[in-house]
Amino acid sequence: MAISYFGGSAITIYGAYLKIMHQLNASTFFQIGLLVSLIFIVLAIIEIFSSKKINPFERGLWLFGFLCFNVITGFLYLTRARRRIVNS
Repeated sequence: MAISYFGGSAITIYGAYLKIMHQLNASTFFQIGLLVSLIFIVLAIIEIFSSKKINPFERGLWLFGFLCFNVITGFLYLTRARRRIVNS
């Protein structure tokens, strides 16, 4: 999970940098980074909705967070909440 989050972010940032510099294949890097980030979001949402440890309201809040504020919510999910949701 962490690899897909940080890898997707790094590739997206690198693709954006290449687009600013008007380099060739910048769109390809940008699209690959967004695709990897989307994969992370889908995997995280599947983990959240398959967990029996959290109530439906919290599931809805996580879903709203991932859909609207995916970078911040992804970081909070990886650093603070994943162990509680998946393992405990």
